[in-house]
Amino acid sequence: MIPRFDIFRVDSDGPRWLEAAADLEGARARVNLLATASPGEYLIANHETGEKISIKPKTKRILFQIGYEAKGLNARAELLRRFGHEVISVTNNEAAQKRNGRLAEGELSKGQNCGAESVQGPTRRRRSQRHRE
Repeated sequence: MIPRFDIFRVDSDGPRWLEAAADLEGARARVNLLATASPGEYLIANHETGEKISIKPKTKRILFQIGYEAKGLNARAELLRRFGHEVISVTNNEAAQKRNGRLAEGELSKGQNCGAESVQGPTRRRRSQRHRE
């Protein structure tokens, strides 16, 4: 069976073909997944009807931070949220290991960027510098 839908990424040079999909639902899901790694505008083209659907999904980066002082941890989380990020915070390494295990098991919903990124705050950097001295 020939797939009915083509998926394109719209770049400054125009649409660039990425892949094909059997149905519209699958094409939309794939665009949402592609957009997590490479945000931008995508185009879904239907071979049968000639219809073209432009999609510009909103992506949200999820940041994972480990802190040792709740005050600093909360301040960084609030700052990051103001910039549109979702923040997952834990207060020590043991809690981080448990939380990362749940992330790996698919705690987050499909279509989100699930790559955990750590945010090293100034408190942690100061401690690292003290150990080097």
